[in-house]
Formats: sequence, structure tokens, C-alpha cells
Amino acid sequence: ATAELFNMSESSLSKKFKAFTGFRFREYLIYVRTHAAADLLVNTSLSITEIADKCGFADSNTMGGTFKKIMGEAPGSYRKSH
Repeated sequence: ATAELFNMSESSLSKKFKAFTGFRFREYLIYVRTHAAADLLVNTSLSITEIADKCGFADSNTMGGTFKKIMGEAPGSYRKSH
């Protein structure tokens, strides 16, 4: 998908991306999605399911696990503490 836009294989894109950013492309995408979700949790009243959808997670359970791993707390707890 994204690699095709640059006429590269996924592995080539990932290597070049990591050389420039220090992240593999997938890692960076998860980082961006998680931080976008954190912003929406704090600054909107959208449900966690709506936020998961808007940020590109497969579902709210996937977002919850990823969010907790990166941010150190569950989305609901994060919303309450920020």
C-alpha cells in the first residue's frame, strides 16, 4: 500500500524509513496513532470506540492494548488523569 506509492517493496521502504527516523514504518505508525488517540481522549468527548476508529486501530480492544503498552495506562484511565 504505502510502499507502492514510492515504487518500493515494503522491506525497502521500512529500511529507508528507519534510516531517517530511527523507527520501522509500522512502529512509527503505531506511535502516531497512539498519540493521536491520547490527544482525542483529552480534548474530546468521543467514545473510545470512536477514537479507535478515527485513529486507524482495528477496534477498541486493539487500541486499548497498544495504548496501555505505549502510554503506561489504559485509555479510560488516561482520559481521567489528564
